[in-house]
Amino acid sequence: MSETRFHGARVTENTDLVTAINDVDSSVIGIVATADDADAKLFPLNKPTLLTRVNDVLGKCGTTGTLYRALKAIADQVSTKVIVVRVAEHKEEDGKTQDQLVIGGSESDGSYTGMYALLVAEQDESIGYRPRILAAPELDVYARLTEAQLRNRLEPDKGVFIAESPKVIATALDAGYEPLSLLMERRHIEGDAQPILARCGEIPVYTAERETLARLTGFELTRGVLCAMRRPRLPSVEEVCARARRVAVLEGIVDHTNVGAIFRSAAALGIDAVLVTPTCCDPFYRRAVRVSMGTVFQVPWTYLPEIWPQTLRALGFTTAAMALCDASLPIYAPQLKRADRLAVVLGTEGDGLAESTIAACDCTVRIPMTHGVDSLNVGAASAVAFYQLALLAGLSETED
Repeated sequence: MSETRFHGARVTENTDLVTAINDVDSSVIGIVATADDADAKLFPLNKPTLLTRVNDVLGKCGTTGTLYRALKAIADQVSTKVIVVRVAEHKEEDGKTQDQLVIGGSESDGSYTGMYALLVAEQDESIGYRPRILAAPELDVYARLTEAQLRNRLEPDKGVFIAESPKVIATALDAGYEPLSLLMERRHIEGDAQPILARCGEIPVYTAERETLARLTGFELTRGVLCAMRRPRLPSVEEVCARARRVAVLEGIVDHTNVGAIFRSAAALGIDAVLVTPTCCDPFYRRAVRVSMGTVFQVPWTYLPEIWPQTLRALGFTTAAMALCDASLPIYAPQLKRADRLAVVLGTEGDGLAESTIAACDCTVRIPMTHGVDSLNVGAASAVAFYQLALLAGLSETED
């Protein structure tokens, strides 16, 4: 054993090779998977199994179900401890769906099954670890896949997004979106989610208690219900703008809450369509959808090409950049009312619009302010601008 000090840091070198280095708790992965042909001794049903070297057991995982694929994916990327709970594959005569087997619960003898068995694995003396990263391959869409993976740019037809809350899900269904599965707190089955369940037909429905779902997804479900839905093919700019007179252009806005708020204001205040630049965050991101209260399903929208001002000009739009500059017009300027087709361009938080964008637009507009305030949050600014444009256009509360 030797000890050296470097600039106030003490470095201890252990040459005895007797001290084990334990994984940090945050690296322990827990999975619930199926494999009827797996080694039953190594992977007993509904009993947690601790694996310290995943590669050594791949040959005992079987070839059916999800166990082998899940462990192979882990072994290909990391070397860490994995706790596995194997559950039975669904059979018609069992009376339980695959979803119910994966989520599990408590038995009359006090034992746990499925995800519940995984969550209490730490209490088992042979395990001694609490999994911090939970996964059930059937629930990857809710628990493991990133937004980029959900979007699936390589295979757009397989893209998925998550809608949260009964109201938002109902709005998506009203707009014709296809539901794929539901994840919810158990209490909502006979409560808020009942109308949704009646409308969704024969799709998987995963249920558990609030704490279990929070650990599975990594966040608290604010409304207790999530729905995975098929991502639709987006229309072209020409299709979106075919009947539009007032559109909003979102350039480089990366805060999902702001994007959701802008869509909600657009729907409420008469904006006909929203056009999003490639540098803007995805309007189908879960938080953006939730903040929009489902209006992202009601207002037509699509992505613009990299170089877009010419595209809008060719469609007959006057482009108005919202920015602070000496030549800017107030948002109530009569020139805006005279424009037959108008596109209001909103920029990213902080820096606003790019100089090249401002230069390419037909005019620059601002919201007059007092008390030395020079700008508003882009979500708030959009609401003010949309309302003023609605007044200029003479919209009434009775218009759809």
